Amino acid sequence: MSVTSINGFIIAFTRQLESNGIQDFDFYDAKLKNLNIDFSKAIFTYTSSQYRKFSNQILQEAFELDIDKV
Repeated sequence: MSVTSINGFIIAFTRQLESNGIQDFDFYDAKLKNLNIDFSKAIFTYTSSQYRKFSNQILQEAFELDIDKV
C-alpha cells in the first residue's frame, strides 16, 4: 500500500465519524470487507494529490455514505 492509500483511509475514517461515531473493531471489520480495491500500481490510479478522492470511494463502498453529506 502507498502513502496515498493510507492517507485515504485515515481521511475516510475521520469523515465517517460524524455519521457513525466511534465504533468497535467488529464494526470496522464488517464495513471494510465491502471494499474491493486492487492496490497494484497498474490498477490503483490514485496519485499523491488524490487522498480525498480515494476517501470518497471508501466512504461510498464501505460505509455506504453520501459523500456530499460527510
